[in-house]
Order: sequence, then C-alpha cells, then structure tokens
Amino acid sequence: MKLSQGLAAAILLAAAPGLLAQDHPLVPSYPGAKLEDRKVKEFDEFELPTGPIWDGRFQKTVKLEGKVTHLKYKNPPERSTLEIFRNYENVLSQAGFKTLFRCKQSECGNSNANTKWLGFFWPSAPRKDERYLAARKADTYVSLYVSEYNHATHLNVIETGAMEQRIGAAGSAPADEASSAAQESFTPLGEDHPLVPIYPGSALQDRKIVEFDEFQLPVAKMWDHKFTKTLPLEGKITVLVYSHPEKTSSLQIFRNYEEALTKAGFQFLYKCNREECGRGDTHTQVGSFAPGYDTRYMALKFTRGGGEAYLTVNISGYYHKTWAVVLEVKPMEYGMAAAPTEARDATATRPQRPSLPEAAAPQAEEEAPQVRAPARAPARAARGARPLETGVIQGLSKLGLQAKAGAGAQGADILVEGKIETVPLEVKDGQWKWARSTVSVSLKDGKSSKVFAQFDLSDRQASADYNEAVRRSHQALAKKVAEKVQEAITSYFENQ
Repeated sequence: MKLSQGLAAAILLAAAPGLLAQDHPLVPSYPGAKLEDRKVKEFDEFELPTGPIWDGRFQKTVKLEGKVTHLKYKNPPERSTLEIFRNYENVLSQAGFKTLFRCKQSECGNSNANTKWLGFFWPSAPRKDERYLAARKADTYVSLYVSEYNHATHLNVIETGAMEQRIGAAGSAPADEASSAAQESFTPLGEDHPLVPIYPGSALQDRKIVEFDEFQLPVAKMWDHKFTKTLPLEGKITVLVYSHPEKTSSLQIFRNYEEALTKAGFQFLYKCNREECGRGDTHTQVGSFAPGYDTRYMALKFTRGGGEAYLTVNISGYYHKTWAVVLEVKPMEYGMAAAPTEARDATATRPQRPSLPEAAAPQAEEEAPQVRAPARAPARAARGARPLETGVIQGLSKLGLQAKAGAGAQGADILVEGKIETVPLEVKDGQWKWARSTVSVSLKDGKSSKVFAQFDLSDRQASADYNEAVRRSHQALAKKVAEKVQEAITSYFENQ
C-alpha cells in the first residue's frame, strides 16, 4: 500500500535579500560580499587569538565558551583588504566594541595555521594584505580576519554564557522504574538502551546487538592508531550510533553526557577531549576515533544489583555522530549446540529443533539489511503529511524565511507545493519496521505563477513501530526540503 498526501506552504519574502543574507544582527556584511559559509553552535569553545602567531602557535589567546556564529564571505574583487577591514573596524567601534588586538601582515606573525574558526590563517603571505582584529563588548567577542590571499573575510561572533544541561540522568533505575522527571528528559525510542541517555534532537542511525562477545574497552589515549591501554571484557554488547542535531557542538554534547552520567552514578574510568585523546585515525570497537578531528571520549562503569555494565561514549564533531557502546558483563551460555551423533545412545531419538518462520531464521553471519518491497502493507496507515509540512515551515523559519501553510496564500512571494508518498519496506531483521518517504516539490513565483525549481527527495527510517518510522522519515525529509528550498530561492533571487 502506498500512502500519498499533499504538501503546501507559502513563503513571505518582504525583503528577500536581507532575509537570505543570514548576517549576524550585531555585524552587517560588507556590501557586495557573498556569504559562502555559515555555522552556528549554540554552545562551543573558542580560543580567541589576542597576539601574533609564531612557529604555528598564537602567542596569546583568550579561552571562551558560549554561542559561536561563524560567517565566511567572499570579498568583492574591486575592494581592497584595507577598505573592507576599516569598514568593519568602524562599525564595531560605533557599536561599542573595544579592540583587544589588531595587526596587519608581518605584525600578525611569521607562520601559518589551518584553524577551525579563522580558516587558513597566513598573515605573512608574500605580497598579500592580511589583517586581523579581536574586539570585545561586555560578554560578546568578535574576531575578524580579512585575507587578500584567500579573497575572504572570516567573521566570528562569540556570545559567552553557560551551557544548558539538556540530558537528564539515565541508568539510575531500570526503565520500568524510572521516575517521571527522568522520563521527561530521557525518552527512549524503543530501540535505544535504558542505560544510555539521549541528547535531545539526536537521531538513531544504527543499532547492533551481540549477545556474547569479547570487547577491549579503551581506558587511555590512542597512539599510532592503537589504544595504549584497554580493559578486556566479555558479555552482551549493544552499539548505538546517533547523528548530532544541527547547531550543536561536540563540546555541548560531551558536557551534557558528563553531567547526566555523573548524576546517574556512573564511575568514570577515562575521559579526554581532542588532542588529549592521543594521535591516530581509525575505526575501532567504540566507533571512528580521530583525536585530531574534534573527537571527545569517555569510558565509564556502572554497578547495580550485583551486576556490572560498562559504557563508552565517543563523540565526533567531524562526523557529527555519537557512538555509544554498552557492555553488560555476563558469562556465555553453554549447551546451545547438540552433541555429535556418535556420542549419543544408539536408541535415543535425536531431538528436533522447532521450525522457525523464514523471516526469523538465524543467519550464520550478520548481514547488512536487504530492503525489499513487502507482499502487503502494515494494517495501520501512517498519519497525514502535517508533520512534514510543519517541519518544513519550522526549518524555513530557522533559515530566516517567514512561511505559513496553505497553497495559494494571499500575498506570498513564493509558493512551495508538493506531494508525499510513503511506502513500507522490509528487512531480514523482523524487529525493525522501515518506512520510505519520497516528496516531489515545486517552487512557484507567487506573483507570476512561474515554476522556477523542481526537485525530488527521499528518506527511509526504521523503528519498532511503523507509524514512528513514518514520523521519523517525515521529520528527516522536512529538514532536507527546508535546506533545498533555501538553496533554490537563493539561486532564484541571485539571477533576478
């Protein structure tokens, strides 16, 4: 059975260029500059250079934490670095910012560095005009790097403040005994593990369970692609892989897990951040581990009712994923295999194993899920397209576009129309129910009724409940559609 619904939204663009620019409200962009990159982290760390760079290291920095907005602009070719830099300098001064450090060319140092927030910082580039500025106003800091070498301006606005604790304690009690307060902050999706708290907005991408196996638990840094110390364990292993929500840094997720697991009574065996985690880049039992690429890691132990469990949380800012591995220590079950025929009594009847349905037949080796169309659809149909419609509108609002539901809305500059189709899928693992949703979208000029963009997008998600799988696929599609719509509208207005 195929489920089809309509999607319609109207976008009001009262001042399209300004809305699409996505500048920071405190610092406008230079006229004619083109926004090439924009990143917002609701909470992250930022090391603000307030001195020159010598031999690849800044001689003086201020360590900050808070909301970080990074903007990279392509400089207009007919404008000099000096003119662009002076304009920003004047705007910041008029807004009440005080200069902490300012330099140009060789005054900024003698070497270069590939930085997270300033891009490729090379103030001493031969025959190039490079200028840098750090400024402060109360709890807000700004770094500005205008580069002739890169033909770009890197602007960072850091609004310092405390982190919001978004993960509640989990694991302090079995799932059926958890308090209502814990349930509000930690809501299992059905496929999650009761010992693992979930960061709000994270999406479960993969789940793997092995009833018994050995596991090398890293409790020290990695060196030359190998952990320098591990704890050998055996038991049931559950691996969960989550994607990170947008605008969330690895630091924010790490700090949240740190706080929640401490409150839940976990004992920390080892934890590290970035370069503290060592050197290397390889896939391990705890996920992809690359200390040089924004990796944060913790290993913990939990004891309850005479039993032991171990947890590793590996957070990657580079891959935008968190790998959580739970090992529940237990002995292996014996007697699962029948004795050889020769060892049995000749008169004994060989016991027959009950036959299993084909879908539940065990596999000799674990295989990747093979998706195929089902013979029939689930008994219950998914809900309507409203969650996707709402998600698209919310996504567009975050991008600075005012939108509302309803095709042909009066006064709309852009109309978004589409059709959603959702079909169930099957995999060999019977505990999962998959849903695949596809949306066909067209963008129409509200004034001329001209269709200026059309595209198709799809996404598939799994859950123990089919309706939940449909909801997740709609949620994922909503984000994709919102981003694609913004790209199409930006291109449309640039070509007007």
